[in-house]
Amino acid sequence: MGGPQPFGDWSAYFLLKEGRRIADHAMQCPKTAALLETLPLADIPGIAPAAFFSLLKPRTLIPPHTGVTNIRLVVHIPLVVPEGCWFRVGNEKREWRIGEALVFDDSIEHEAWNGSGEPRYLLIFDIWNPLLSAAERELVGDAAGGVREYYGRQIDQVQTDRVQTDRVQTDQVQADQP
Repeated sequence: MGGPQPFGDWSAYFLLKEGRRIADHAMQCPKTAALLETLPLADIPGIAPAAFFSLLKPRTLIPPHTGVTNIRLVVHIPLVVPEGCWFRVGNEKREWRIGEALVFDDSIEHEAWNGSGEPRYLLIFDIWNPLLSAAERELVGDAAGGVREYYGRQIDQVQTDRVQTDRVQTDQVQADQP
C-alpha cells in the first residue's frame, strides 16, 4: 500500500469558498447549505467564509501548516472517521469523534493524518472568533476586504502581465517554427 501521501489524497467539495456560495454544490446538499445559513460564519467578502466537505484518503498526511489569521476559528464536524485518524493543533493531538465538533484557531500549526484503510470525511467551516465584538468584526472585515481589494488588483495585474508575456513567448516560438 505504500507510505503516507502528503496532500496528494486530500480533496474538498466547497459549498462556500472565499465568501461566495457555490450554487451547484449547495443545491446538491440543501440541508447542509440551510444549516450553514444559521451559523455565525465569518463574513469577509472575497475572503470568508469557507465551508466544505473534506475527504482525506487512506494513509494520507496533511503536513503541518498554518492559516493566515486568528480573526476566525475553524470548525471540524466529523462525518465518517475510521480508527487510526488524528488531528494535531499546536502540541495537542486528538482523534475526531462522531458527534463532537473540533473548533480551533488555524493560525496555530496543525496537521491531520488518516492512518486507516478507509476515507475520512468532515464538514469544515469558518466562524468568527468569539473574542471579537460585533464592532471589531465589522472593522476587521472592512480592513481585510480593503487589503484584499488593493492586493487583488495588483495580483490581477500580475496575472494579466503573465498572460501577455506567455502570449508573446508563444507567438515568438510559433514564428521561429518553419
